[in-house]
Amino acid sequence: MKIPSPSSLTPLSQMVALAVFIFDPETHRILDANERALEQLGYSRQELLQMVAEDLLAPSVTFPPEAILSNPQSHHSSRFETVHRRKDGTVFPIEASGRMVDYAASAWSRPSSRT
Repeated sequence: MKIPSPSSLTPLSQMVALAVFIFDPETHRILDANERALEQLGYSRQELLQMVAEDLLAPSVTFPPEAILSNPQSHHSSRFETVHRRKDGTVFPIEASGRMVDYAASAWSRPSSRT
């Protein structure tokens, strides 16, 4: 699945009521996130774009969930539950889904669905 470049993705991702994260599958670096993700976690965009996916997880959670890496080249979506940590340190459970997409190279899109 082809996703537009970051500059054209931003308006689309802002229309989604869920937190949406795009990250690099090799480095796990966060490439983009929508406003809902910023609100949910309490980070500024600049702070979030300096982070890797593991930084979002509660200390008790190991990365990566097997659901993500079972077949990283698959374009099928996967669902899993995990626990995120906000900037203030509070933790909250989420149900997430994700899939591989082409995003200004190759990246994993992981929109969290329920908080």
